[in-house]
Amino acid sequence: MGLFNTIRFEEECPSCAAPRIFWFQTKYAASMDYDKDGRFALNDYRLGEKMRWWPKDSPEYDLWLPWGPPRAGITPYEFGVATCQVCGLERFARIEFSELVPKRVSAFAPISMWPRDPDASEFDEPSVLVADYPELAAMVERGEYP
Repeated sequence: MGLFNTIRFEEECPSCAAPRIFWFQTKYAASMDYDKDGRFALNDYRLGEKMRWWPKDSPEYDLWLPWGPPRAGITPYEFGVATCQVCGLERFARIEFSELVPKRVSAFAPISMWPRDPDASEFDEPSVLVADYPELAAMVERGEYP
């Protein structure tokens, strides 16, 4: 079982026809390591809430992204499935991060719109591309990261 954290955010649910809370699982800042407040994985956060992690001056700090530290001018993001907590509807979502904060939902669409190639997606702005991170490209190639 992989490690993850959950990010909660509110969006209009097409099935419920009302604003609802959606849950999104992220691998960012997810580790079995811990501090005095507990493990860095299996935690729930709201959009805009800083995720718990090592202090910035710690050598482990840059590991909050699975493939290494963010690069200048590139906004880290993660694609995933967001689930309505009332009706169970699943939607494709992309959440952008800044440091340890899930900042915004930059894509929220039917699962059928999940990009086959995120690097060529119509959802792309200057963001994390596999080509920007050789470590991530190697993980994808080995089947270690979706």
